[in-house]
Amino acid sequence: MISKNFSLMLLSVLLTMSANLFASGERLLPINAVDIKTDLQQFISEDASYYKIGKIKVKEIPVNENENYYFISKQDGEKGIDDVIAIIDKIIVIGEKLWKIVEKGRPVVNTSTQKVSVLPYLNGQVMTAMELQNWSMPKFKKFSVVYENKYGMKVIEFTYLVQFIYGGNLRGAGKYLSNVTISVEKLNISWGFDMDASSVINNVANHGTKENPVAGVTMQMGFKVNTVFQHLENTLSYHVTGDGKLLEM
Repeated sequence: MISKNFSLMLLSVLLTMSANLFASGERLLPINAVDIKTDLQQFISEDASYYKIGKIKVKEIPVNENENYYFISKQDGEKGIDDVIAIIDKIIVIGEKLWKIVEKGRPVVNTSTQKVSVLPYLNGQVMTAMELQNWSMPKFKKFSVVYENKYGMKVIEFTYLVQFIYGGNLRGAGKYLSNVTISVEKLNISWGFDMDASSVINNVANHGTKENPVAGVTMQMGFKVNTVFQHLENTLSYHVTGDGKLLEM
């Protein structure tokens, strides 16, 4: 029988570990794993635990002010009416509703399409980002997702950027968004693992009024990881606003 003192000691250790994890800004994602059976498993000499995920850790990485990243300029690839995702009040969302970030373990880079803008829509006309004024400098946050196997080894390390330009207004009214995107900074995948990731626009909001809109858009990023023993899927969501907020949901 487990003694009372041992139970109290175990509880203390778990609470300490949780406190340290919270303080570090790191959190764990649920292991939504589906075990699979394939003929390839009979040829795997290593322990199956190597190919099974034990933890998925996600955290925000502090950004060095001296780091430089390529941002899609406001002039690049302005979208037309055929690229409409949604229209709410006097706001139009244009760009790609869904785009791939990682495909078969390799980053997907297509800066001409992997972005979304939320702009004024007046009398059936789309106002381009160049017709607005007082845009902010590009803003971004960096995040990492680390997959560890049952042995505690890092088998997938994925670092990505959530980027956007905000605050553009039309003759002093509104706060709009330009070039909202999620892009890969670094991806390391161990042998025997495969990964796909994509981003989709799943919500658009006006946080202001019809006369003075404040744009808001939610991006949901989905991850799929496969081994010969498991299939896993997880999602993360981010909401950005025309007044410069970036919220992890």
